[in-house]
Amino acid sequence: MTSSIKKASLILAIPTIELLCLRWFLHGFLNLRIGFNWVTDSDFFFPVPIAFCIFVYLLEDYRPRPLTWQNKSLVLNIISLGLFLFLNIFYHSLGGWESISFYWRTFLFIIIGTSFCCLVPLSYYLKNPQRLAILPALVIAGAVSIQMNIFNFSWIAFGKLLTPTLASLATILLGNTDIFVSRHGMITILHPELVLRIGKGCSGIDAFLFFSMAFLISLMRKGHVLSNGKWLIAYGTGIILMHFLNAFRILLLFALGVILQRYLGKETGLRLLKLVFHVHLGWVLYSLGIGAYMFVLYHLKFFAASKKAPLREVPMVPFKIPAGQEP
Repeated sequence: MTSSIKKASLILAIPTIELLCLRWFLHGFLNLRIGFNWVTDSDFFFPVPIAFCIFVYLLEDYRPRPLTWQNKSLVLNIISLGLFLFLNIFYHSLGGWESISFYWRTFLFIIIGTSFCCLVPLSYYLKNPQRLAILPALVIAGAVSIQMNIFNFSWIAFGKLLTPTLASLATILLGNTDIFVSRHGMITILHPELVLRIGKGCSGIDAFLFFSMAFLISLMRKGHVLSNGKWLIAYGTGIILMHFLNAFRILLLFALGVILQRYLGKETGLRLLKLVFHVHLGWVLYSLGIGAYMFVLYHLKFFAASKKAPLREVPMVPFKIPAGQEP
């Protein structure tokens, strides 16, 4: 597994460096903000590498392949990158954004696609029998966007489930806090040093998506299945675990906010909380929690290879060749 993660990190290094440089160029030079509704590009910093490492692990588990420079992909990547920069620098003189939007998206798509093929050919992804694992991996990579744009409507139901859990854990972990749901549907946590309002982004649906897809990928690995129909117990227990882990994440963020505000001041502490911990803490906790849970499942042999009927030994029966038919 270590070698697979190392290989995934090397493959991912090129698109990561390019996209970080493009992010600086677009944000700092052109003052553009990239993202989807309710989602920014920083929301993909952890999910995408996690999803890609899982995907490469499955590919390598079935058919390992050494890394070698793919010259055609590298040249196409450099050309597309140059044309993309040209479009962004001169888009005003080329007729404005509306006239170049199609080419802008096309070149960006080619840059991203070819950057993932600079060290391995496209067939590495498309001809491996485990290639369908790309589907759950893509769900993991886009879990935040899916949560905010598709499952946004479910916040009220999740908020009602989350509030009593938060109240119970807060009583144990924080003590002097008051938790209630406002008339606008926001969960509010009151503390003498900090007031935290929780909205739709903290429903935990991204955690459930992450766990569900990781569970599905575990079942896909080498055709493994849960033995004796225990998959309902294992999956249901995992969903409950993610619910409590999401509640713990919120309370940990709240505690960090109190500590940062106490020692760094209100403005600096809250800025650090929002820019670093609020965006990325959940995915660190989810990864650790799911990894530990899967380790326990494998250790308890919940995941067992599907059993095949044993081969029967055919008894040897003496056979006498009739007289006159000997060779």
